[in-house]
Amino acid sequence: MRIAIDGTAAAGKGTLAKKIAEVLAYPYIDTGALYRGVALISKQRGVAWDDEPSLTALTKILEFSFVTSEVGFQLFCAGTDISKAIRTDDISEGASLVSSCVGVRSALLQLQKDLAKQENVIMDGRDIGTVIMPDAEIKFYVDAKVEVRAQRRLAQMRAKGIDIEFDEVLASLKQRDILDKTREHAPLMKAEDAILLDTSSSSIDESLSKMLGYIQRTS
Repeated sequence: MRIAIDGTAAAGKGTLAKKIAEVLAYPYIDTGALYRGVALISKQRGVAWDDEPSLTALTKILEFSFVTSEVGFQLFCAGTDISKAIRTDDISEGASLVSSCVGVRSALLQLQKDLAKQENVIMDGRDIGTVIMPDAEIKFYVDAKVEVRAQRRLAQMRAKGIDIEFDEVLASLKQRDILDKTREHAPLMKAEDAILLDTSSSSIDESLSKMLGYIQRTS
């Protein structure tokens, strides 16, 4: 069974996708990590995040691969584990910028479609159910009120020792939503046949239980 999970930033889709993959013992593909990978490598090589021609050329030669191990789900680029390096706030912002580049999305499209050909797979991102895996057996769209998402992100950042105020996080998420939903190529949107899951007032375990229930009824 192929499961597509899309949704807004900080709504919980990544955490839920990983947990479902663990329960079902399915391969998990975090497509957002690919854009983070492009942002990381481009920064390391001095390529500006708004330089679409250079970003596109770079993305075409990058070799990404996902590996599932005892430490979790890892992303490698040319044999180097970049899983931790891509999980910074700076790279997160960069990922949002590079993902708006049509050339970058096109360069990563075939890789994602190839990964989606597996018999059993869970993929999460922002255009999985609409572009990458439109024929997935189950599609979820995970969302939450932006204020709730901002509070969650704030807690995560402060847990890392980052001194930031709620209003800054809220403004950042609102801007991210605008970028994701209004970009010209493959904007974030709910697929017509996707199940909407609002996590505003639900814990991860409660949301996970709902999603597993849908999956069990479909399988």
